Amino acid sequence: MVSHDELSEQLGYAQALGMPVGQVLVASGFLTKEEMLAAIQAQSLMLSGKISHEAAIKIIQDIVDEGSSLQAAMDSAGVDPSVTQNQDRLGELLVASELLSEENLAEALIASAELSSPLGHSLVKMQIIRPDLVVAALTVQKQLRQREISYDEALGRLKSAMKFRQFYPAD
Repeated sequence: MVSHDELSEQLGYAQALGMPVGQVLVASGFLTKEEMLAAIQAQSLMLSGKISHEAAIKIIQDIVDEGSSLQAAMDSAGVDPSVTQNQDRLGELLVASELLSEENLAEALIASAELSSPLGHSLVKMQIIRPDLVVAALTVQKQLRQREISYDEALGRLKSAMKFRQFYPAD
């Protein structure tokens, strides 16, 4: 997608501008936003051990070379569809509870990956979600992972947290 020399140059621009390299690659026309998001998702799946390095590369190549959707590229790479079902991931919980849009999640994931920072930190830094809502979401995520609450209860608690904070702002 990008040669080593081009990437080095774009990394220099990113550092000089204080921007994530992914955003610079998109702005420079090396990648589309969709390609960058697919690369980040493939990277996330690889880092979590759900797919191999080779599968991640094949997925990204199919998206870029063939114009495949992420799901079609994953199917072509032989990736089990269940690997993307992460109901206890922070971003998915926030989107499912309608506290976060898919677009804002994608932007925050790019920033998070590029800056090697947790998603919650990126959401707050980008002023997408207030810190108190991130804390509430992380608490619910922990309860869900420990099986203290169900997925539906988790969503209900997050929606309640948002409603409470709409009427009783912390400011």
